[in-house]
Amino acid sequence: MCGHICPSLCGERCVQKCAECERLEIETHIPIELHCQHTFDLELLDRHNELQDVYDIKNDGHIMSLALSKEFGTTPTCPTCLAPITDVRRYAASLQIKALPDNIDRMIAKMGRKLNAFEEILTRKVRDMDTDFAGFCRKIRPSPMAAKVNQRLVLERGESFMEVQRKVTDFRGENKSLAGIVNPSAAVLDLIFTVDDVVKPFQANAVEIESFLGRPDIFTSPNFSFDLRYDLLFLRIRLAILQEALRMSDFLKPLNDPSQQIQALAQGLRTLTSQESVRNVVVAEEAIGKCEGRKMACIEVELRLVQLSFHITARSSGVNSKTDTEKCCERVMRLCRQYPDTAGRFLKSYRNVERCLKSFQPLVSVYTVDTVDVWRRWGRHVVGHLSRCKYGHPYSTATFDGCPECGREVEVVAAPEPIDYESFMKNDEFLAQMRRAS
Repeated sequence: MCGHICPSLCGERCVQKCAECERLEIETHIPIELHCQHTFDLELLDRHNELQDVYDIKNDGHIMSLALSKEFGTTPTCPTCLAPITDVRRYAASLQIKALPDNIDRMIAKMGRKLNAFEEILTRKVRDMDTDFAGFCRKIRPSPMAAKVNQRLVLERGESFMEVQRKVTDFRGENKSLAGIVNPSAAVLDLIFTVDDVVKPFQANAVEIESFLGRPDIFTSPNFSFDLRYDLLFLRIRLAILQEALRMSDFLKPLNDPSQQIQALAQGLRTLTSQESVRNVVVAEEAIGKCEGRKMACIEVELRLVQLSFHITARSSGVNSKTDTEKCCERVMRLCRQYPDTAGRFLKSYRNVERCLKSFQPLVSVYTVDTVDVWRRWGRHVVGHLSRCKYGHPYSTATFDGCPECGREVEVVAAPEPIDYESFMKNDEFLAQMRRAS
């Protein structure tokens, strides 16, 4: 470096030939050297690439703000060789805005794959827990000498969901030590890291970009569902843990242990189940409120069925969650009929949950091969076919036949009000007309 002040813009590539060292006659106002080695006057380069339609520019060449008076359909090029200009920071905004749809498409694919992976781990873990339960029962010994062993067996089953937490923590980019975490309910607390550190900032940034640009014809933020799907996955993991705790409690309670340590362990599991079930009913209600405002019928039905499952679990542990089950069931039924291709897939699951509510039968799983299909498909998002439904939900047309969050909408006709025939017998005018007619 010769030490002379570079005449180019700060932050851009410095011109290779120094005008003072080479004793060159300076003809340019502010020179900009491109990657192709061609150098141009700043004003000429801006005019060639119609930059005045992109930025509000001062007379000295400094950018004041975005103007956005044209569509971003072309990449800036060199006036001499027409090579694309990709390394000039001055044109970064136009390039990035042009690339927004593709970047969002790729980010959706990444989050969909992660979401599907976490859901598959959860499904596999629940299946393994069902298979291993008989072995757990055989290992329990109702004896004062086996108290610590019994407690360890219970904690190991609670911690078996740690794989989900470990995968999510790796996705966040941290390798936390999982040693020392013994509370079964703590097995899924770090799932929120994925939502807070990846999903929610991504969705919030898209909204901020839309607000900053102020040009709906250039960019509008999609109505994303990933934050709600991760909230739903979080609740599903909690529900699985509480159902397992209740199952262990039901097995331990009738065992004959003279020291009563088995019974104390069973009661502790039942207390944990009742408290956490009631709390998660409230958490689910908050997520449901977001679904209603964002027209996400499928997720709302899933959330309401999971909420009802928490209610049934709380009831089985001896407490009432004070959930308005009748109102919740009516809403689920209406959405299943209104959106038959998406929410309607849960109609059979709803019938099973409704039966459990009325008959106090053991809780059955909300999820079947058909109802988890949308989770699987999010993991197979095909880039390059991004579309949106009328509510702004993004999806790949190569992956889904229609919007997976709402889908085909059918008009639901309200059932007619039942006729109270007895009221006619008490109506004097009606009776008088009947007498005249006879």
